[in-house]
Amino acid sequence: MCAALAVLHARGGVHRALNPDAVFVDRGYQCFLRDVGLAAMPPSPDEGGPVYRAPEQWRAPYAADARTDIYQLAAVVYHTLTGHAPSAGASMPVRAVLTWFPEPLDRALLRSLERDPGLRPDDMGVLAGALATGLRDLSRGGAR
Repeated sequence: MCAALAVLHARGGVHRALNPDAVFVDRGYQCFLRDVGLAAMPPSPDEGGPVYRAPEQWRAPYAADARTDIYQLAAVVYHTLTGHAPSAGASMPVRAVLTWFPEPLDRALLRSLERDPGLRPDDMGVLAGALATGLRDLSRGGAR
């Protein structure tokens, strides 16, 4: 999914409506991204699900870029892992719920959930790398 979003970003597009319904996982556990057509439309403050909407999307007008999608993808992952949507203020670390969760991935998710887009990674590759490393750590038996 990160790779698909990176291609979209490289072509100047932004999904802006990432949520669990925008992700399709097939029986082989491959992820597919839905609803990319929004990328061709001008940003609107009511787009995307309110639980996963990036803070900048609540303002009108707003400028969307890769950091908007990074926030939304991190919000979906965070909610999936903790059972709680990210907080409008500061979200608690995933490790507060899952003590065995890899700390570097936890830091990357929290950085991706920063309210200020300027404090988030500006490239989907940063989040993708953290997710891949976290998956490797988990497959080795837990947090490092």
